[in-house]
Amino acid sequence: MVKPKKVHTTALCWVPAVESQPPIQALRLAHDRQIDRWPPHVNVLYPFVPEAEFEAAAGRLEAALRPLPAFGVTLSRLDRFVHGRRGLTAWLAPEPDHASSDGDDPWRALQALCQQAFPHCADQTSRG
Repeated sequence: MVKPKKVHTTALCWVPAVESQPPIQALRLAHDRQIDRWPPHVNVLYPFVPEAEFEAAAGRLEAALRPLPAFGVTLSRLDRFVHGRRGLTAWLAPEPDHASSDGDDPWRALQALCQQAFPHCADQTSRG
């Protein structure tokens, strides 16, 4: 049996719609030296599968996420990760516009379904 691969050069991310990115990018332009490295995003799984496996991963994700209804997101709360004495990452916390019909947080459901589909890629810290 082949051991599933994960790499630290890819991540499964949620990316805000292009039309909602200008105010985010304005903040990043003023404060983020890495603005040209990647788009605004929320990591769902990191590390993730090698790029050569993206097509197969897309099929697994489509099947895994089928039961999760689409949900709206608001980026209104500023938070931060502290990296030692001299560094921090400021971020806009993605919050669902509403809870699911059973009261569950759809972000947690999204992450749980992705982790079930790719259990070998569950190295990230879960949302708080």
